[in-house]
Parts: sequence; C-alpha cells; structure tokens
Amino acid sequence: ATPEMIQQRIVPALLAVIDNRKIHEDIRGGALIALARAEPTKKHLDRYFLVASPESDEHNLVKESAIIALGILQVKDAEVREFLLGIVTNRNYPMRGRCFAMLSLGLLKDKHEDVHKALEARLDDSEVHVDVPVCALLAMGLIGDESKVPQMVSWLESGSIGKNKLSDLERAWVVTALGKIGHPDALKPIQKTLRGKGRYTRRSAVIAL
Repeated sequence: ATPEMIQQRIVPALLAVIDNRKIHEDIRGGALIALARAEPTKKHLDRYFLVASPESDEHNLVKESAIIALGILQVKDAEVREFLLGIVTNRNYPMRGRCFAMLSLGLLKDKHEDVHKALEARLDDSEVHVDVPVCALLAMGLIGDESKVPQMVSWLESGSIGKNKLSDLERAWVVTALGKIGHPDALKPIQKTLRGKGRYTRRSAVIAL
C-alpha cells in the first residue's frame, strides 16, 4: 500500500474498528496493533492511553493490545515511559497487562534508570504471579543495557537478588537476559551454570551460549 492509501483508507478503517465496541475484542485488539504499524507516530497516543488506562472498562485483551502497541509504535519519550511504568508498578492492574507493559519497555529499549528500578523491584519475591518477575527479566534482556551486566552477573552467581533467593526458573531467565544482551563478561558465569543442578538454568545456558 502507498503512504496515501494508508492514510486515506487503512488508518480510518482501523480507527473505526477500534472505536466500535460491538466488534469482537480479538479484532479490535488486532486493529490497535495494526494501527501502530501503519502509523508509527505520536498522533494516536491518547487513544492507546485511553484504552489501556487503569480506569478503562475495556476488555483486558483490548487493553493488552494497546499496551504492546506502544512498544511496537517505537515512540521513545517520557510520556510513553511514564504511562507504561504506571502500569508496571500498579499491582491492582491485571497481571498480563503489567507483563505486556514491561515487554513494551523492552521493545523500546528504554535504558532510563527509572525503568531499571521498576523492573528490578519486580524481582523482590513480593509478586504473587511468577510471570511478573519472568517478564521483568525478559524486558531487561530486550533493553540490552550493558551497564547492568555486572549487577545481573552478581544475581546469577549469588543465586539471589537482595534477600530474595532465586528459583531455578528465575535464574534461567537471568541467564536468558544476559544471553540476549550478549556482553562477553557474562560468558564465563553462564558457562559455570552448566555444572549446576538447576535444569531450567542449564537449558537456558545452553541456548544462551
């Protein structure tokens, strides 16, 4: 499609689908993601924010689609960051939406210190669902901040983050995140885990290497 066709036909059609609550949530969610791909600008930020806000009465699937669309959109500014962090840190927000917000921050490769602090705070063993710390570690890997490698290596080698002793699954995702970042300082620590007992950690190490 030409740029003119996208603006004149495709974008208006997607907006009509998004705004029509009689249409199934799967289709409306897909339209939100398609809109982010068709028009990757700040023009429709307010629409994504409105759909995904904690006060929204939208179906969770539609909310999740709006959240991940913010990562696909690749608008890298403070407004998007603060909105996503508000979801990440809101324990009353549905778990899947919080995970999608972390993944969007990962897709944005947002290396702001507030992002790292929010993700690290998900690793203190206070989260109810295991998917939350897993998504936080996955987001760290996607962000790819090499300055955080020494800290992450210390988590791997000590098997803990602060007072929180990491499970085999959590250590596996630390390995995955380090493998995604790909810094050479993580090579030997990852290799050492191959001699450990954790099945998930060993498997992740093999893949990372």
